[in-house]
Amino acid sequence: PSGPVVTNIDLLCHRGNLAALELLGYPPLLELARALCGDDLFLIQEFAVIKHGGDGVPVLWHKDMVHRRSGTCFTAGIYLDPSFAGDGALQVVPGSHHDPRDICALMHEPHIELPMQGGDILIHDMMLAHASPPMHHGQLRRVIYFEFLSAAQVAAERIYPPEVVARRTRLSHVAARLYAERNPGKAAFAFPAPSPRPEDADRPIEQV
Repeated sequence: PSGPVVTNIDLLCHRGNLAALELLGYPPLLELARALCGDDLFLIQEFAVIKHGGDGVPVLWHKDMVHRRSGTCFTAGIYLDPSFAGDGALQVVPGSHHDPRDICALMHEPHIELPMQGGDILIHDMMLAHASPPMHHGQLRRVIYFEFLSAAQVAAERIYPPEVVARRTRLSHVAARLYAERNPGKAAFAFPAPSPRPEDADRPIEQV
């Protein structure tokens, strides 16, 4: 009612956002991506979804990716704020990631609600049908999303051109390097394969 609000931010690691880049380099997140997608894990995109109390903005029923799967693709949602049951929390249709019907059919199937606390990480298959209604009582709900695939799956299905995969893979490598530099003494993530641009290791992170 008081004016425009920001509901989505794309390319969170773009333009020198080193806080988001360090979060991408968080070792448990990258270890999870390797466990689910393989040694050639690659970040599709990183973005944020923001809800403001009373903004009346729902996230409509959808799947993040629709295809005949040949591998695992998943979304990691990192909650900066709590999301309460009955007030805009994520809703999912269990098992819908294996259901070939379109979203118009799936949205009428029984769903469950997933309330979260700030700091929680929610992992779901990108082909899972999900939505969230408007938030009416809370003040703010910010979620950062990272989506991962296997580079081999991308190549086999021709989802993205090779140069996009290479650039996004470089981003994950520099993220792991930033996390290691900012968290000395903590275990860092080690990629099984070198960066597509090994010379990045000798350049400042901001420049890469």
